Amino acid sequence: MAGLPKLPGYNVHIETRKNFAKSHLFDVKNGIPVTDQQRTGIPATRAERIKPTGPFTDPRKDGQNVTHSLPLSELPPWVKYDRKVLRYYAYFSEPIYDSPVEKIRVRQCRIYLYLEDHSIHIEEFKVPNSGIPQGRFLERSKIPKGKGDFIDVPDLLVGKEVNIWSRKFTIYDADKQTRSFVEEHYGIKLEAKQEVPIDDWKARNTKKETNSMVENDIRTFVEASLGKPMKWHLERVKKFLANDRKVLKFWCVWDDPSLYGEKRKYIMHYFLADDTIEVSEIHAPNCGRDGFPKLLSRCQLPKNPPPIGAAKIGQDHSDNIEHYTHADLRVGCYVTVFSRNFLIIKADEYTKRFYIDVHGLSEDDFV
Repeated sequence: MAGLPKLPGYNVHIETRKNFAKSHLFDVKNGIPVTDQQRTGIPATRAERIKPTGPFTDPRKDGQNVTHSLPLSELPPWVKYDRKVLRYYAYFSEPIYDSPVEKIRVRQCRIYLYLEDHSIHIEEFKVPNSGIPQGRFLERSKIPKGKGDFIDVPDLLVGKEVNIWSRKFTIYDADKQTRSFVEEHYGIKLEAKQEVPIDDWKARNTKKETNSMVENDIRTFVEASLGKPMKWHLERVKKFLANDRKVLKFWCVWDDPSLYGEKRKYIMHYFLADDTIEVSEIHAPNCGRDGFPKLLSRCQLPKNPPPIGAAKIGQDHSDNIEHYTHADLRVGCYVTVFSRNFLIIKADEYTKRFYIDVHGLSEDDFV
């Protein structure tokens, strides 16, 4: 050995160690990976195994001795609270400079507290088209609160502020499981859900949506001229498809109040598809009258005829006109057809069934 040069790679050391097993900190007990809590550190001179304090027999090993130093009195927290997380809802405010639209912005977040190691991570709500990078706001870590202590469950209370890295988060809610866990294990009953303040941007968008719902005559005219189906048109089409070919039939009498007047009989049809009415005269044989087809062509019948004359600019007589509907027609009532009072005296079977099913009338109302 003395004749070898003392260069790297030429030195030969006689190894006296016989145990080359690698030291470890983890072991398996009852099928659960655990750590040796009694170990204080790895020896500086020799990397040797952790010496067990007593034998333990695992029945699944066919009598083979498995040794470990941990007692079975208590599970470690990272096993006991594995995958158990508390969830809180919070928001924080940040000032906005050099913006004519907003001065303060409110950003909502979710705070997760992991019970196995009391670490925290924060996730921000994603708002579509916000232009702000959102999502994971704070990576999972322990948050110090001063003097070597960390933020824990008693520091997270609904309605209170918590300071996380010089940013104040206001907790306004927590989920149901979090509330029950905190009350059961810590004896803290969390407050009810708090309201989230509305910032300038959200108030501006809400006002814009409200104004967009208000009907505008010029906008409606332009959209209709470009071919957009209007709401009233769609409602009319839907009503037509549901009530097409459904007609109510009434027999009525008009007592002519003029000199040598007489009682003349008519048939009134009410069309449910578009709420129009037509009136036809009943012609008797040899009555000596001209067989005029209809007294009133099919149209919406106004209760009070519109005033005669030209309307003022920007006004329309049809705006305040009320028309007859099927709710106004009853056997025994009068219907005014352009200053003529018609008495309804009879209805057919389909009309009776319609009023019994829709308006809740009885057979006695059609006598």
